[in-house]
Amino acid sequence: MSVRAVPAESAAVADVEVAQRDLDGQMNGAILRFPIHSEALLVKLSDVVRSRIADGGPERNHLLLLMSRGPISRLWIDGVAYVEFRSDRSTYHFAVEADAETTVTLETTDFETLVRFVMEYVAGRSSEPTVLEAAP
Repeated sequence: MSVRAVPAESAAVADVEVAQRDLDGQMNGAILRFPIHSEALLVKLSDVVRSRIADGGPERNHLLLLMSRGPISRLWIDGVAYVEFRSDRSTYHFAVEADAETTVTLETTDFETLVRFVMEYVAGRSSEPTVLEAAP
């Protein structure tokens, strides 16, 4: 019997192909779907972020990349930004709590979209502050 992982369509499951030889020596198998816990997906995100900033640039200095556990697992990017995986909807929730009245959020099912958004946030943290003016 052989077992190998194959790419899954959804971020919340992993496909595992189980194959074995029948009495005639022919390979047959089935693909089984196993749920992936939200914490494992957040660890994967942390690993991707770490690998993309492995050069040790200034943006790395203030990253926490810490996991907090509770009813919903949360990966803290820094003191104000975090990512949760909402397994009931199979979505990633990225939030930046800029101040008491301002929160920027992204909800997506696409891991690469999340990675791009988080990396833009990390890169933006290290740049000079931008002054924004509201239009009258």
